[in-house]
Amino acid sequence: QKKLAEQQRASALAEKLNAENSRADAERSSVVANEQRATAQAQSHIADSMKNLAEKSANDVSRLRYLSIAKALAVKAEHLQTSDHDLAGLLALQSYRFSHENGGSAMDPDIFGALHSADKQLNAAALSLHGPHGSNIRSVLYRGNQELVSASTDGKIVDWNQGSPKPIGTRSASRTLALSPDGATICAAGNDGVLHFYSLSNGSTSNVPIGVSYVIQTKYIDDATIALLDNEGRIHIVNRRNGTETSSLALPGSIHAFDVNRTTHLLAAGDAEGTVGVWELESLTGTAIKTGSVKGSITALTFSRDGLMLAAGTQNGNLALWNVSSGQEQSLPKPQVVTTTGEPIHAIAFSPNRSIVATGSSDGKVRLWNPARMAELPITLADNSAWMWALAFSPDGSMLAASSADKSIHLIPVQPDAIVRQVQQKISRNLTKKEWDEFIGSDVPYSQTIPELGTKE
Repeated sequence: QKKLAEQQRASALAEKLNAENSRADAERSSVVANEQRATAQAQSHIADSMKNLAEKSANDVSRLRYLSIAKALAVKAEHLQTSDHDLAGLLALQSYRFSHENGGSAMDPDIFGALHSADKQLNAAALSLHGPHGSNIRSVLYRGNQELVSASTDGKIVDWNQGSPKPIGTRSASRTLALSPDGATICAAGNDGVLHFYSLSNGSTSNVPIGVSYVIQTKYIDDATIALLDNEGRIHIVNRRNGTETSSLALPGSIHAFDVNRTTHLLAAGDAEGTVGVWELESLTGTAIKTGSVKGSITALTFSRDGLMLAAGTQNGNLALWNVSSGQEQSLPKPQVVTTTGEPIHAIAFSPNRSIVATGSSDGKVRLWNPARMAELPITLADNSAWMWALAFSPDGSMLAASSADKSIHLIPVQPDAIVRQVQQKISRNLTKKEWDEFIGSDVPYSQTIPELGTKE
C-alpha cells in the first residue's frame, strides 16, 4: 500500500506539472496572439495613414491646381478685350468660385482685380460720380453709408445722397472738409481766411473768420474746437464759434498732414523731414509727447478708427505703419515700411475694422494693403491716371470713395462677396461649354457658374 500511495503521489505530481506546462503554453500562445493582433493593428493603422496621406496629397495637388487655374483665369478676365461684359464677368466669377472652394484668399490681388474690373464694366454708372465739380476734388467724406460730401478747388461743395448731387455751397477754393463729432455739421475751409459751416439737418450756414488766410486741412477736436493746418506748415487750434486761436503746434520741418482721433484723444502730425509727432488732445501745446520718423517727406497721415494704428505716406512713395502705444515711451515704435512705385502718396484711409489700409497716389492708382501682412503685394486698382487726392471708407466698411483730379469720385466696393452679388445681378447667362473649354480648359469638368440661370448653348 505504501508503494501504491507513492505511485499515486508521483502520478498526481506529474499531472500537476503537465497542467502547469499546459497553462504556460496557453499563456505563451495568448501573448503571441496578442502580439500578432497588435502587429496586425499597427500594420492596418500604417496602411490607413498611408491611404489618408495619399488622399490628402491628391487633394492638395487638386486644390493647388484649381488655385492656379483661378489666378490664371482672373488675369484673363481682367485683361480680356471684349464688348461681351457677361463673358468677362462670368470668367471673374468662376475664378472667384475656384479660389473660394479651394481655400484661396478673397483678397488675392488677381482674384479681387478681376471682380473689380467686371463690376466696373457692368455697374459703371453706379460706381462713378461726376457732374457738379469743375476742378480737382480735394476732399471727400462719408456722412452715412450712402451719403458723401465733397469739395473742389473751384469752391463747390456737394452733398451726394444715393448718388444724386446737391450743391450746398460755393466758396473760394475749398480744399478741406471736416464732419462734426455729432455728424450734423460740415466745416469747409480754403484760401479765404474763413471757416464755412453747413448744417446737414436744416441747410443753415454760418461763417467764422479766422486768423489763418490759407487752410490746407481741418479736423474737429470736439464740438467747440477745430484744428487747422495752414500752408506754412503749422497747426492752429481755434475756437469753432469765434475763430479765436488758443494754441499752435509745430515740428522741426513744415507740417504737411495731420489727423485727430477722439477715441484715444490723440493728434498726430507729419512734416517735410519725415518726423511724426503725437500730442494728447487735452494738452495741445509745446512739444509732442511721442515722436517717430520715416524716410521721406510726409504727404499724408491718418489714424485707424480705433486709434491703435497710425499710417503715413511719403513723397517718395513709402507707406509707414506704427502701432500707437498707450505707454509712457517718448518714441513711437519702429514702423513697418513698404515702398509702392515711388509715386507720392497723397491720401490714406483705414477701413473701419482696420483690415485694409488704402493709399492713393499721384499716378492715379489706389492700392489696398493688409496691415497684418504688409510684406504681401497690395491690390492695385488702376481705374484712372489722374492725381488721387482723397480717400474715405463708408462707415460700414463696404465702400471706398476716391476723389481725383479728373473731377470725379470713384466708388470702390471692397467686400468680395458683395462684389460677387452685384456682378451676378447684371449677368443673364452662364458660360457655354465651348467658352468653358476655350478659357478654362476641356480637362476641367464643366459646371454652371450661376446655377439658377441654367445653360444656353
